[in-house]
Amino acid sequence: MLANLAQGVPLHEITGIGGGGKHEVRGGLHSCIDFGKKYFSLSFTEASIYFDNQSLQMYYGISISSTSSAVPYITREWLRIGQRDFFRAPIPAPVY
Repeated sequence: MLANLAQGVPLHEITGIGGGGKHEVRGGLHSCIDFGKKYFSLSFTEASIYFDNQSLQMYYGISISSTSSAVPYITREWLRIGQRDFFRAPIPAPVY
């Protein structure tokens, strides 16, 4: 799912397997949220980039919540390389 989001796939195009969406994930978005919770986060930290003859660790993450009508939306996104935060963005909830 993280690969789909990183490629710019809209959340509404990610469905469960057999759900008829262009981009399918096992269980769909709603199965990613633990029972009783309203959000989940995806991140990776095992990537390194090389800059100015240095290897720097890269951290990327995204948090996804669900509205009361079970519509998923992105609530936070962050990117850090080495000790520097490139962005840390809270995203307001959509109005439906």
